[in-house]
Amino acid sequence: MIFFPGIYGPKGVTVPEPIQSVCTRWGSDPFCSGSYSHIRVGSSGADYDILAESVNDRLFFAGEATNRAYPATMHGALLSGLREASKIHRATESILNSDQKKYSIPKSMRPPNGALEDIFSEPDLAFGRFSFVFSSVTPDDPEALGLARVSLGMLMPPKDHEPKEDQKDQDPAADKIVIETFHLYATVSREQADRLRNSGSDDKSGLGLLCEDLSAKLMGYDSTCDTCSDMISSILSAKKARKRLQRPKNFKISQ
Repeated sequence: MIFFPGIYGPKGVTVPEPIQSVCTRWGSDPFCSGSYSHIRVGSSGADYDILAESVNDRLFFAGEATNRAYPATMHGALLSGLREASKIHRATESILNSDQKKYSIPKSMRPPNGALEDIFSEPDLAFGRFSFVFSSVTPDDPEALGLARVSLGMLMPPKDHEPKEDQKDQDPAADKIVIETFHLYATVSREQADRLRNSGSDDKSGLGLLCEDLSAKLMGYDSTCDTCSDMISSILSAKKARKRLQRPKNFKISQ
């Protein structure tokens, strides 16, 4: 550690000698190995936003790698900590005020709270970890636009569970429980969704097909609500229109 008394002396500031100093060696630190985040070829600043997404308002992430504006900096890490503290505060208030209406109108132009989760409660198409909803009254239309959701979670076998002999060759996800689920979203067309379904790929290969061959850009929950608010509203309207069309002709609503 080097001190430059000439910087502070003319201002009348006396800097005392240090009591103790610590030298960190990132290269031998098992928790970081001298690394910090950077944008690889093909990535973008949106990937920082995805890393900053919280999981079900229970698990929160901070650090320079979650700060799109100031990555790889100390002040970026500090600001991310303040950001997450604010999120935790809002999540706590939401739990305490859970008796409020689910569709309370937020101050921003976002869709109503819970709308994104609700449109996927009855997906128009689902297989593996993928589910899709479309904004057309006829969701089978190849040109219909919509949203894809990829559910990522950690599968763990139940405690004290031993698979039977006839179950060992079955689906490896069978008889397992999901510890936590995290969703990513992307805008797609029905034609792209059908192409992904008909590819016969497993979930991992399907995710590569979605991002690389179909050029879909994955987004977190917050980014999806911010950038796809019109799409979410259109999907909600389309679902309501379908329900009206599915009513029997002699169906009446009693007064």
